[in-house]
Amino acid sequence: MEVPSGKITEQAWYTNMTAGIQHIASWLDGRDVTRELVESLIDKEMGSLYSEVAALFRHLDSEEKFAEFLTLPAYDQLIKGGNE
Repeated sequence: MEVPSGKITEQAWYTNMTAGIQHIASWLDGRDVTRELVESLIDKEMGSLYSEVAALFRHLDSEEKFAEFLTLPAYDQLIKGGNE
């Protein structure tokens, strides 16, 4: 594994920082994860800007067996030309 050598942007740093804070906060929150909570979080985080991404997350979250990597179903969808 190698440390990336590219330029660190403010947006990338902010995204990683907020993801870390949200991850820790979720462990401390203690709420049970329900279907309603998942749906509300998808709506809150993605809104209407990323409808295809939200649809993919909803699909992945409702599967009996989780995908090993979230990017694999997205890549398959990309290869097929998006939502069909």
